[in-house]
Amino acid sequence: MPCIEIYTNILDEKVPDDFHPDLTKYFCDLLDKWPRAVVVSIYPNQKISLGKNLKEECVVVQIYNAEAFLDANDNKQFIKNVTDKLAATLKIKKERISIMLLSLTSHTVVTPWGLLADWDEFKWRFKYLDNLKTEN
Repeated sequence: MPCIEIYTNILDEKVPDDFHPDLTKYFCDLLDKWPRAVVVSIYPNQKISLGKNLKEECVVVQIYNAEAFLDANDNKQFIKNVTDKLAATLKIKKERISIMLLSLTSHTVVTPWGLLADWDEFKWRFKYLDNLKTEN
């Protein structure tokens, strides 16, 4: 259940009206998740900065995902993709975007269906039972 939090000092009026549906679809495709499993939040009008210029527009993104972001090379490409998308969507320079990828263990994530670790284990059991049915 990825959670994407986007903090920016960009004014709310400058955030496109279709920001949420557009970014939700983008992250669903990028992370291979269905919309119900992706949370996208934007926090405009923040008092944040990257570097010395306190007034220059910037974006800080925190992306939480269970059991993810474990490969450095994949992370570099992922960050490039997200940076490109946010720069185009919010019309901001790429060097003014900072992204943090945060991997959570499945034992620390609770969904509407229960603890993610249990849900994954539950899914594994169904696959195992399906395999047994096809083998017999």
